[in-house]
Amino acid sequence: MSQLPQLKSSPVNNKKSTTERFSTSTRTIPANEDYIQLIKEMRSQFVGPMPPNTFLRTFMPKSEGNRLPKGYHALFADLKIEKRFEKNFIQAVRESGLCPGLLFVDTNDQIDGNFHRKPDICVYKSDHEWAKTNFPLMEFHIERKPDSYDPFHDPPQDMKRSLREKYPFEHNTINGNHSREQISSYTASQFSVQSRAFTFSLLFVGNFVRFIRWDRAGAVVTSRIDWREKPWYLASFLWRFAHSSDNDRGYDTSVSIPTQDEILRTKAALRQRAINVAVAQGGSEKDILTSIYSSDDTFRKFRVVDDGPDRQEHFFVASVPQWYTSSPTGRGTKGYEALDVATGKMVYLKDTWRYVALGFEKEGDTYRLLEEKKVQRIPHRVCSGDIEGQETRTHEFIKQKWCCRVAIQRHHHYRLVLGDLGRPLSQYTSTKELSQVMLDTIEAHQQAFNAGVLHQDISGGNILITDDGRGLLIDWDLSRRTELAVPAARLKSRTGTWQFMACARLLNPGNETHEFWHDLESFFHVYLYHAILYQASRIPQAPGLSERIFQQLEEHFDSSRSRIDGSDEGGQSKADLFQLSTRRFKEGDLSKFLNKTLRGTIFDLRNLFLPLYVERDAQTEMFLGLISSVEVAQDRLKSSKPLTDIFKSGLENESWTNDGSDGLFGKPPVNRKIIRSAKRKGKDSELDNKPKQKKSRVSQNVSEIVVSSLVLGSSSIDEESDIFDS
Repeated sequence: MSQLPQLKSSPVNNKKSTTERFSTSTRTIPANEDYIQLIKEMRSQFVGPMPPNTFLRTFMPKSEGNRLPKGYHALFADLKIEKRFEKNFIQAVRESGLCPGLLFVDTNDQIDGNFHRKPDICVYKSDHEWAKTNFPLMEFHIERKPDSYDPFHDPPQDMKRSLREKYPFEHNTINGNHSREQISSYTASQFSVQSRAFTFSLLFVGNFVRFIRWDRAGAVVTSRIDWREKPWYLASFLWRFAHSSDNDRGYDTSVSIPTQDEILRTKAALRQRAINVAVAQGGSEKDILTSIYSSDDTFRKFRVVDDGPDRQEHFFVASVPQWYTSSPTGRGTKGYEALDVATGKMVYLKDTWRYVALGFEKEGDTYRLLEEKKVQRIPHRVCSGDIEGQETRTHEFIKQKWCCRVAIQRHHHYRLVLGDLGRPLSQYTSTKELSQVMLDTIEAHQQAFNAGVLHQDISGGNILITDDGRGLLIDWDLSRRTELAVPAARLKSRTGTWQFMACARLLNPGNETHEFWHDLESFFHVYLYHAILYQASRIPQAPGLSERIFQQLEEHFDSSRSRIDGSDEGGQSKADLFQLSTRRFKEGDLSKFLNKTLRGTIFDLRNLFLPLYVERDAQTEMFLGLISSVEVAQDRLKSSKPLTDIFKSGLENESWTNDGSDGLFGKPPVNRKIIRSAKRKGKDSELDNKPKQKKSRVSQNVSEIVVSSLVLGSSSIDEESDIFDS
């Protein structure tokens, strides 16, 4: 077995796929900003320029005795490209006979409504009579641009290898970037709705064409080919693709079509699962979603060969994923509620492209270890294993003499099946249930750490609520074995979800070793996010309050900026919350829609991390004697006990109800654009009803107020008592 490579860069940047799921933004992101984000995350992931002969020989080997038809030379040479290129090209391909069994469709003005994208030409199997863009059915796409829009820039052929390694193959111009984003977004859309290991595309730029092969590590791109002067290359690409198998076209052949009986069984199981979730949230069968699965043609059967000693084969049937990522590269994780065909039980199936690098363990192996160590509040592993023959190939060519500057991560297709299901953390029925779930998962995290595993990706998506209202901590694929020697690059790589990462990790990208307390801080950000965002429907109609809260949410969780080296930096807005004087989430605002015990829990948790970030200057020197040193705070956070003590104290408060009084049942995540003008009121038990007795700013000693806010917690703070307000 070959030696595993070391990690070459941070796995997590402010990627579109990891941020948009938990974005707090209240605005629609303009297309140009979306372009910029995708350009950033695809930087240095294009390997090229590969010689076209090498491309065909490597990725599209010809079949024995399968010769090109005659006559294509003249058809391509005479093809008019100035106007109506799409129609003229499609007609030439049809007349040439190069692509039997394939249908080429001009989709230049036929958008896919689900993705709001439209390649110039979409290619389908000929048994699909389709007249517009349809990413679920697309075999590959073709895009045409003027010569000045070429997204790549070939170096001189005689350039030395040492210079090529520093040469930027990606054409960093406005037009080039736009073209590169477009073709990347088409591939991202195709990957998100198809079961694929890789795919191809064609890019025409003026009188030239480039062949591209995409996988989850990046894309291999050929040098420019004058397809009219040398039509053999283009004809060979089309002919070989048309005569290739589904496996050679990139389809995941471990996924198949289930029988009608299996579909019916899965539908029944999905419906029962939806009923169970509704009942767990205090509802009934009539409250389930009207569409708990899509049409029959969306159902697929997944094959998993367990990587245990018996290599047992398992099959699972599912419809559309509960969630998926929208980036063309990376782990590309999709999560399904699926039926175990053998047992008839509902399971959770995770389909992902795991990192293949030193310091990254298979997630199934981590679950095995945690189960052996009797760690509580984690799901039971049913089976797991690599998909045979489905490993990225883009990384294979980064040492070739023709390759320019790149940063590629190697991935292997992997499936993990868990026997325990849960609803998302956002679907908590009361803030007390939310707090119980947080307590459960923090305790699970501590038990795992005691067993030698640090999670390193605490987020809102990695905590589930069981039907009995308890927590499950999932997604251990980015975890680290604490007892193993790990390369420095792995220790300092930024793993996690942007909105919930510790601000120290965001402020010092690539320079801060991931410590236990970073995960504890992530738990705080997860709690703050869900406590405020999903209680937003309760914000009263007070002047500017709703707008202020949502602006603070976006600043705290989503803010970032690009550095010169292309990485993303953030965390300053989070660090602002851990100052003596903060503009965000003040007691006076939160008291309008969060109950007293919840507010106290939030501020008591905040105070645990305040010493790590508070500015220690002359202006605040008189108060710093009340705050522990950084070293003392870090030492205290070597255990999760300070956090669990806070949660346990709040949960013991009998006045904090657990009866769904938050008014969340049956409602989707808050639509912030609508909710800003809405007025909702919960039960008395979830809000303080006592009239506030306002105190004068000069009626209390300054140090008493600081002590009350830093030691006793927010439950003792009055909305007018913040001496640091400007």
